[in-house]
Amino acid sequence: DIQLIKVPLQTVMDGAIAAAIDRITLKRIELRVRYAEQNAFTMLDEEKLRKNPPRYNADPASLPWLQGLYVNAGHGSKGMITAPLCGELIASLITNNALPIEAKLVSSMNPSRFLLRQIGLKQLAATLYK
Repeated sequence: DIQLIKVPLQTVMDGAIAAAIDRITLKRIELRVRYAEQNAFTMLDEEKLRKNPPRYNADPASLPWLQGLYVNAGHGSKGMITAPLCGELIASLITNNALPIEAKLVSSMNPSRFLLRQIGLKQLAATLYK
């Protein structure tokens, strides 16, 4: 019988990363990884954003972003097709290079769009990248 148990996301990620490194190096390595305490699907600092909501025409660069947090998840059955493109997109965001797809599409894929829509900033959510 299979039993499902609840475990913290960090525990699952630590195990997955350690298993991947084991397969690559063929050695048992203890790996300690720290993750952001914030919800991994919200790239904006929700507490700061709700405390001081921006105007609908605010510059996206002025929003309280969580520095260094990038999310590449939720690909579903099309993951073999979408994951490489999203990986390229994240690499271009990290290195400040030109986006590989149009900015409007990048804005529509940003996980923070849900938070912005929830606080009434649907227009800002659609223009996070220019």
